[in-house]
Amino acid sequence: GVNKYELELSMANVLAERPVPLESVVLPLEDDPHSYLAPSNIRLQRVERDLIGRAFSHARLARAIKEFDHPLDFVVIDCPPSLGVLFVNAIYAATDLLVVIAADYFSLEGVGDLMDVVEEMESETGHRPRVHVLLTKYDARTNVSAEAERLVRAHFPDQLCRTIIRVN
Repeated sequence: GVNKYELELSMANVLAERPVPLESVVLPLEDDPHSYLAPSNIRLQRVERDLIGRAFSHARLARAIKEFDHPLDFVVIDCPPSLGVLFVNAIYAATDLLVVIAADYFSLEGVGDLMDVVEEMESETGHRPRVHVLLTKYDARTNVSAEAERLVRAHFPDQLCRTIIRVN
């Protein structure tokens, strides 16, 4: 229900060089006044470019959440399909990381790069979120899905969620 083109402030402003507090961008949800949305739009890409190479830029989101003035039970951070500075901010702020893997070849290829970023985060900062893996777009009729499930189970035996999301 939020028009991204009409936002005066967004997550781009929270993560910018001169950040605004998270309180100034969050919107309470109509159905639940105790739940919030921190909206974003295309301006976040510009901020990501500006954050590259800046000292402690990986910690901006974690700091904004920590300074948020309302008690939070949990925060869901939806990341773009990229392993850049925004993703690094998200995993640094996270206690848990849900890796969604489609049961196809290209998705499996990208997971290795994602886990490399998680391991580099741990070696550089000492922080490593717990990893959970969710297999999606699974079609039991295809060899590709069966092979994807086999590979995911082999690489993430303890992290794979019991639920598998089928293609239909």
